[in-house]
Amino acid sequence: MTPPSRPHLALVFVLGAGCDDGTVAAYPPCVIDSPVVTPASAAPGDPVSLTLTPVSTSWDTLVLFGDQRASVKDVTRTDCDSCDSCRENQGCSVCDSCPDCEASCESCVGAVEVVVPNVDAGSVPVIVMSYYGSSAPAEFLVVGGGDSGDTGP
Repeated sequence: MTPPSRPHLALVFVLGAGCDDGTVAAYPPCVIDSPVVTPASAAPGDPVSLTLTPVSTSWDTLVLFGDQRASVKDVTRTDCDSCDSCRENQGCSVCDSCPDCEASCESCVGAVEVVVPNVDAGSVPVIVMSYYGSSAPAEFLVVGGGDSGDTGP
């Protein structure tokens, strides 16, 4: 085999020089309160709404009922424009406490719409995880549960 010519070595050097050291900036997660689950009980396959804040998007939101993943149908933020504008003007991140924006943020509501996965009947913790962190668990009553090996529709 012929050793690579100098132009090939230069290309390898240039490509290698563009690599970083592999470190990733770490940001502290938000403190996310327990979601309010409505209704407070439902059967596997039924839709439920979880109200909490902050929420991000459906593609990075995971909801667990016990150890079973729920199907996330939608993530919405309602009446949050004035809150977002205030936070931006004050230099507050989504996770920061921002006293100057409390009044603007009172009406901002985050909601995650999910389908209850196929879990056994009984009380299960519901946890929401997203870009912003993980919520504290909320208790939810599954009625008429099924085989917990299936994650629902």
